[in-house]
Amino acid sequence: PVDGVVTEVLLDVGKKIDYGTHVFSVGNDESYIVPVELPQELAATVTAGTGLPVRSLKGGDVARGMVEEITDNPKKAGGKIIKLLLRRSDFTSEGGSNLAGTKFDVLLPQSGKSTT
Repeated sequence: PVDGVVTEVLLDVGKKIDYGTHVFSVGNDESYIVPVELPQELAATVTAGTGLPVRSLKGGDVARGMVEEITDNPKKAGGKIIKLLLRRSDFTSEGGSNLAGTKFDVLLPQSGKSTT
């Protein structure tokens, strides 16, 4: 299930599609997925479903982003890429503004300590 608005349709009428074909895109200004690269020494400290503290560079609020997915980093042996879900409503100092294009600090655990 996806919550949002269809922002792009990439299919021509009558065109055949295969499994995995990108047919449309959905946008949602209420939540964002932020990819974060983790070095090998921190990869084992983060698991899917846990929260990580995140701070917007625009303001001082620290919110918790939820780790949605963890994949191998093809560019760095042993490294991982996490997909971190952020919700706009968690950043109250932003005044409800759109977070698109905002830079974030993800506060990662120290090596050897797991997240809770």
